[in-house]
Amino acid sequence: RPRSKHNVNMLNLNLPTNLRCRYSSGRPRSKHNSVIMLMFREEKSPEDEIKAWQFWHSRQHSVKQRILDADTKNSVGLVGCIEEVSHNAIAVYWNPLESSAKINVAVQCLSTDFSSQKGVKGLPLHLQIDTFEDPRDTSVCHRGYCQIKVFCDKGAERKTRDEERRAAKRKMTATGRKKLDELYHPVVDRSEFYQMSDLMKPPVLFSPSEDIEKLTSMDLQFYGHDGDSLSGASDNVKSPFLLHANKPTTPTLKFHNHFPPDVNTDKKDPSIIMDGSLVGNMSEFGPQIKRQRMTPPLNERVMLYVRQDNEDIYTPLHVVPPTTVGLLNADYGEN
Repeated sequence: RPRSKHNVNMLNLNLPTNLRCRYSSGRPRSKHNSVIMLMFREEKSPEDEIKAWQFWHSRQHSVKQRILDADTKNSVGLVGCIEEVSHNAIAVYWNPLESSAKINVAVQCLSTDFSSQKGVKGLPLHLQIDTFEDPRDTSVCHRGYCQIKVFCDKGAERKTRDEERRAAKRKMTATGRKKLDELYHPVVDRSEFYQMSDLMKPPVLFSPSEDIEKLTSMDLQFYGHDGDSLSGASDNVKSPFLLHANKPTTPTLKFHNHFPPDVNTDKKDPSIIMDGSLVGNMSEFGPQIKRQRMTPPLNERVMLYVRQDNEDIYTPLHVVPPTTVGLLNADYGEN
């Protein structure tokens, strides 16, 4: 693949791929939270992403069919269970003071699953990993991704062999001043996770409307629940992630879960290396400057994510004070 474009990793449908997270510099905290997601490329809008996932989901035999799954038996270095955040995302907890985390994930959708036409070129997808230095925080300290294409019936191996044959043919016919090796990515055993500079953009997490109905309640709680865990009970630490999903059929203005606002602490953003099998060159970034911020009392930190029936995306609503009066006074239109 030309060096002007990001490398593409060929994966087989439903076959586990090993990902590794490890700390590279500085002094880490004792517990980190990493969210592994399957996303579309950035040119797709959140609305288009939801429509694509809905199209894929409508063609599945079971509503419980996941987009991204985890192999818990062969995942090591984790603290507690693997949490199902949504159909296209899982969350893991790991302690960088003890060891790196190795997670086996399997992609359950093909790159060609998003069109009803045959012979259509498959869409490139992104495996994205968001890491939080504090599991209770909503501030992403590192975000990395690698580009993948998913094939069936050992199609990844066939595609790789085809690419190698094309590369060999190009070497035989190469002319000009620049060497061919300088123009194309070399074949590697590990795919590189590129560091992303935009840490603020919320990921699009998809769950079918049936799951939304089970989760929607006026209880103030973090997103995530023990029933969706892949192995055992969790440590009562839930994932503060924004959820985008199918429209529920129930009435207007849904209040969906409780998410904590930014936890204000002195923080030095660590450098974390994400790599994977086929999977992972090292991606580093430097520490940020420490800053002192005031932390509001726990009883004043309430945020709701709401939407109306005609909306696909939830809007954050900060309730101050955290009472019914504060909820009535909150201006939904300006949030």
